[in-house]
Amino acid sequence: MKSYLDKLEPEGRAIEVKFEDRKELISYRNILYSYNRNTGKKVKSSVDSSNNTLFLYLD
Repeated sequence: MKSYLDKLEPEGRAIEVKFEDRKELISYRNILYSYNRNTGKKVKSSVDSSNNTLFLYLD
């Protein structure tokens, strides 16, 4: 996942990540928070719960 996050560009296309359940969603978000803390970047996320999709983007 880190390699995909490294490729994000400000105001660029979001990464779409499918998840199975809430537990998996929380795991992805924990990875994201850790990534932001370690790199100083501000990758944000948005969820489409009806399609079980997490969108990651660089603001």
